[in-house]
Amino acid sequence: MIWKKSQTSFEMLIILAIGLMVVLSIYSAGNKMMKVTGSSIQSSKARIAVDRIANAADQLYQQGVGSKTKVLVSIPSDTLHFSVVNRTILLQMQVGGSISEIYRTVNYNFSGEFPSEDGNHWIYLESREGWIDASQNASVESILPSSENTTVFYDGFEAWTSSDCGDGGLWDSCFPGDGNIKRNNDGFAGDKAVRFVDHDLDDDYLIKCVDLSDYSSAYVVFWWKKSDLDGGEYGKLEAKSQYSGYSVIFDSGIGSSHYAEEVIDITSYISPDTCLKFHALADIGSDRFDIDEFTIFGAS
Repeated sequence: MIWKKSQTSFEMLIILAIGLMVVLSIYSAGNKMMKVTGSSIQSSKARIAVDRIANAADQLYQQGVGSKTKVLVSIPSDTLHFSVVNRTILLQMQVGGSISEIYRTVNYNFSGEFPSEDGNHWIYLESREGWIDASQNASVESILPSSENTTVFYDGFEAWTSSDCGDGGLWDSCFPGDGNIKRNNDGFAGDKAVRFVDHDLDDDYLIKCVDLSDYSSAYVVFWWKKSDLDGGEYGKLEAKSQYSGYSVIFDSGIGSSHYAEEVIDITSYISPDTCLKFHALADIGSDRFDIDEFTIFGAS
């Protein structure tokens, strides 16, 4: 009887040991997965920062001497150095136990130092005689908090298909109305953007709804341009909370423009169901409204 009890106790110890090994293995795998995922997010943030600066600089260089713009970039944590080296925009960051380099080379002279502190920063660019100058203008404050924000939603439109509303379900609702809401090859960052065109009735819309209830402030950032918008035509962005109807928070106005960045405080619309809606009135093929690099930030 004593032997049987000892055997039972021994078997129980074996079972507990095996169970502990399984739990430790799961924890270890999960911890590694979290580290890999975190590194991937920071690397993606670095790529977006480098590409945003390069794309804005490309636009300025084409526009010629005296052209200016500002670019909002989110610098990832573990950034070691961020600058221009021999026409190459280079961001070096610590990934695991090694140094990773995110870079992009331009076809003109480029001078400037960029911030390496994590968080959101404005970069001011100006086209000079044969080169682009980059600086941080301390006299102009961003409306975004200086601390790092959470990206609640992002769409660079690269994954859209060529069909109307080809977002693959990324947005909550899309309706082309009497015209088109389609991907095009004239993006600010990357190759693609989304274009609103051939709308006579303004019955089109592109809507994204998010839960912002965990944040104390929120902002929407996007790049946009317009082409040949006549009197009465426009591209608009509206916002609403769970407790209110839609209100216009951006209006492109008429005329034509190059890509510009728009940063809008939507803190007053924070709710468990906050919605942003793009729509346009641009009635013929040359009249159009484009958007790219659409991001919703939340800050605690």
